[in-house]
Amino acid sequence: MDNTIDSIEKRPFWSKKMTGVLKAIAIVLMFIHHFFSIMSYLPESAGYSWGSWFEEYFTAPTKSCVAIFAFITGYMYFFSKKKSLEHSLKSGGTLLVRYWVVAVPLVILAIASGVYTFSFHHTILELFGLEEKVMIFAWYVYYFIFIMIFLFLITKLCRNKTWLLLLLTFIVFNFLFSPIYSLISDDLLAFKTVVSRCWTTIFPAITGYAIAQSGLYFRIKKLTDKIPSVLRYILLFMLMCASLMAPYLFYTQLFSFFEIGNIKFGFAVNGYAFYVPVFVFCVVELLSFLEKTKAIRIFEILGKYSVYMWFWHCMFFGALGRYTKRILYMPRNPILVLLWGIAICLSLSVISDLVASALLSLTKKSAHPKDVHPDQSDNKKEA
Repeated sequence: MDNTIDSIEKRPFWSKKMTGVLKAIAIVLMFIHHFFSIMSYLPESAGYSWGSWFEEYFTAPTKSCVAIFAFITGYMYFFSKKKSLEHSLKSGGTLLVRYWVVAVPLVILAIASGVYTFSFHHTILELFGLEEKVMIFAWYVYYFIFIMIFLFLITKLCRNKTWLLLLLTFIVFNFLFSPIYSLISDDLLAFKTVVSRCWTTIFPAITGYAIAQSGLYFRIKKLTDKIPSVLRYILLFMLMCASLMAPYLFYTQLFSFFEIGNIKFGFAVNGYAFYVPVFVFCVVELLSFLEKTKAIRIFEILGKYSVYMWFWHCMFFGALGRYTKRILYMPRNPILVLLWGIAICLSLSVISDLVASALLSLTKKSAHPKDVHPDQSDNKKEA
């Protein structure tokens, strides 16, 4: 369908404050995912008796955190006033500066402590998220740059046609990308991983853009508002839980339909592209009351620093984990461990944001120096 949006639907379905809530939920899910749902990450000293059970039932639901961030990126891109290649590259550059503010100190610390050997080639790759010795979960850096450029290109090509956007991304681009992926040698595993992550994680972002463009959330809300309030909240809560657990019905997977020699043709299907939109809608509707309370401030803070927190928590599981993991799990009680981990990363994130803001302001000043009128310059000299 063509994009015909009512005037009320030309704004985001949720407020800026609610964006903070969504990002806060995503980063907490990420921390739970890495702190407790993967047994190989847990130190022997933790020894949680329920660890294997939690890994079995909550690894996939908590893994939706990345798709939530990707969905928000795609959704909010639609409302961006600057849809240009320059803006996409600038956004990627800003994220890189924020990443370096965290990565550089951690890499230096890893080298100084002897858990990481400096190599110009490998360290440069590390500083772009392309290697993960120290910054083990930093692949979102290159994915973000990729998706911002892809969104610019695909939206220019589709010219406000939602159906064309979905067709080109989910079918045409998806199908053409499978032989490219199959041609990459297994010897280039690192590069193959980069391609796979960008390829499969593109779909939640595109779904977000398509929902924003079509105003789908507003249309759904008009229908759900007709349901009696109590029943509506029960249904929303059930749908929210179901969307979290849905990855156990269908997960992210690559399907090959046929082969020509060594070239495989098929599709990548990311289930989160369908589950996360449902989850986000339910969360926004269920937690809208928070905007009238002071509790929203906590979510806003976590949401504001969520990207820095993402980067900082790499120190617990990368090369530095040999030393830092014992600090993280020191409280032993899982709830306290989660709160302790959030507190550590949030504190460091506040400092990182101050440093990054200062660096970014310096680059802006150097890029746009104040023009001095010739007459003013001469007058100053004479004075």
